[in-house]
Amino acid sequence: MDIKIMVVAIVSVVMIAAVVKQWFKTREAQGDQTFFEDISKKLDKIEKLEKRVMVLEKIVTDKKTKLADEIDNL
Repeated sequence: MDIKIMVVAIVSVVMIAAVVKQWFKTREAQGDQTFFEDISKKLDKIEKLEKRVMVLEKIVTDKKTKLADEIDNL
């Protein structure tokens, strides 16, 4: 094999490896971002559910007269 062809082949392999490595890093970063967005959405949903549970607990623990008032206010 000619030395020039071998040098071109080695440089080509190194360049392709660098591009592939960067591509994997980019995909990984996007995956992390999607993961954190998903976690954020789930935390928001949990907060809403906690508020609903607090309202339900309040309704259940109040006396009957307060219960009727709460239902009417909803």
